[in-house]
Amino acid sequence: MKMLRKFIVFAAAALLLLPLAACSKGKPEEAGGNVVILTPSDVPLAKNGVTDYRVVIAEDDVDAGSAAASELVYFFEKATGATLEVTDAAATWSEDAKYLSIGRNKLAQSAGVSPDADLGRSGFNIVTKGNSVFMLGRTIQADQWAVYDFMRYSFGYEAYAGDSYTLNQSTALNLTKMTVRNVPSFDVRFAPTTPMQDYPDWARRLRYEVQRDVIMAPNTDLWATTLDLVPKSEYWETNRSFYNDNGDDVNFGNRQMWGVALENMKEVIRKNPDKERIMFGQQDKNSWDTSPKSMEIIDRYGANSATAVLCGNYLAKSIREWLAAEQSGRRIKVGIFAYLKSFAPPVVPDGKRRYLPSGPEMVFDEDLFVMLAPIETDYRYAYDDPANPAKNAILAETIKGWSALGGELMIWGYMQNFFYDFLMHFNSYNTMQSIYRFYKANHAAALYDQGVSGPTYGGTAFFELKQFLASKLAWDVDENVPEAVSRFMDEFYGEAAAPMKEYYESMIALTTYDYEQKGMDGGIYFDLLQNKFWPKGELDKWARLFDGAYGLIEPLRDADPARFTLLKDRLDKERITVIYMTIQFYPHYFTEAELLEMKLWVKETALRAKIFSVSELKSMSQLYAEWGV
Repeated sequence: MKMLRKFIVFAAAALLLLPLAACSKGKPEEAGGNVVILTPSDVPLAKNGVTDYRVVIAEDDVDAGSAAASELVYFFEKATGATLEVTDAAATWSEDAKYLSIGRNKLAQSAGVSPDADLGRSGFNIVTKGNSVFMLGRTIQADQWAVYDFMRYSFGYEAYAGDSYTLNQSTALNLTKMTVRNVPSFDVRFAPTTPMQDYPDWARRLRYEVQRDVIMAPNTDLWATTLDLVPKSEYWETNRSFYNDNGDDVNFGNRQMWGVALENMKEVIRKNPDKERIMFGQQDKNSWDTSPKSMEIIDRYGANSATAVLCGNYLAKSIREWLAAEQSGRRIKVGIFAYLKSFAPPVVPDGKRRYLPSGPEMVFDEDLFVMLAPIETDYRYAYDDPANPAKNAILAETIKGWSALGGELMIWGYMQNFFYDFLMHFNSYNTMQSIYRFYKANHAAALYDQGVSGPTYGGTAFFELKQFLASKLAWDVDENVPEAVSRFMDEFYGEAAAPMKEYYESMIALTTYDYEQKGMDGGIYFDLLQNKFWPKGELDKWARLFDGAYGLIEPLRDADPARFTLLKDRLDKERITVIYMTIQFYPHYFTEAELLEMKLWVKETALRAKIFSVSELKSMSQLYAEWGV
């Protein structure tokens, strides 16, 4: 058996990505309600490029089933050389039959196999019965996650980024009999970056979901939907009270407005038969209604968000009652934001370091959820760190407060410095795992940890590494992070892994020192572009590490030109950060000709890497204009 390292060069319109995995065979593992029991067998799964197995999908779910099946067929052939046949025809189970079954199809029914009742949206089972393997959850998405685990345990598949995966390759592969139950830490994990949103295969193979596959949009926005559902173009002149004092959002306390929002929501739901969530989310404005009626509610329950909770409960309950009559069996969850003016929850302390709803009306309806955005988090610290600064301690209590209202909690976190610079290192690595664990401990069911966004399709400053770690932790908050970092470096940078590991470790050490000694803040709007944080000696050391990395891949130039090009492109993309900071902070060390050459190199490399944004508010084109290139 040999390890196949497959690198795919892809066009932006056809990204190929990769499922998760780490091959594990032998003894049972059991943790947190999850079970993995793997038993080797002498039943051939594939031999000499041939397999007797067939993939079975549901007859009435061919399109969705085919998506998971195509993944299995593609990577099974890469691992074994054998091509699986896919069928949706009725198949009859027997002890000797050889099927790889995906989803809740007739074959699974005939074998008496069904998914556990408590798997949620993303959890799944893998069950071997006789010589057949059944991969199934309670949703189409979970069926696909099950396929990825089957490949993980069968031939060691693991994804790292859009153009990197590993698997064990052998022309003789026996069936591993499996009893697997896998429920992730967060039931919904939204893809964190623009590239993942725009190329769903990338996201799904890292077991992320694309937002638009889950949330329905009244217009173009999935989240800030209030003015789409209660448009000012229709109601401003005749129903001014529908809107807040500034006119930049609705008045959540206006009950007549609730009825309008409800009727417009129904139309959106009718047009989105496959979606399960809709937001009545406030606009991205730091304002709230202060009319007498709203203030009466706010004073009674102690928080601006009380009006949004009342409104949300009405909408969720009304949608459920309407669906029971019009679309029996369908369930829709309605969401509100906890953000800026509505961030504080309507709760009161119980005197025992816990919280209670500030009134029975504040308890969440069973179909209401809140998207909580702790935008002021300082990522130097975990929420439960004793050294936590005051604002993080307040945020931690706020999250605990919302979790006391009995509803589903979704978190909108941040893994990137937004306002100032996508091109510079943002060290949230030290606390990412602790923060994810805190979210889970406080009953967060869904996570959107937003990264590089906007009109950009690539990133530097260990962009792919952070996505990889986030995907691992979103699935399992107890992932071994140091080991995962090392594994990523080995596979993603190949022959150049050693100096890239040193670069990463040096960056962590420097930014940790900056946090502790130099006043660097871990907030997403802190200005990182200050040379006191990035000494020239450190940048020079990093430049030398890149020189060493290029030297290590040089023998591939002739021996394996495709691999050389791929690894060089990866190194070039990471080097953008170092050259960019050198230009910004230390231009006086270079001649005009040298500076021009460096600037042109950044421009050419960033274009090739599809990096188009410096920050949320600044494009690379603006940077090039400032540089005169």
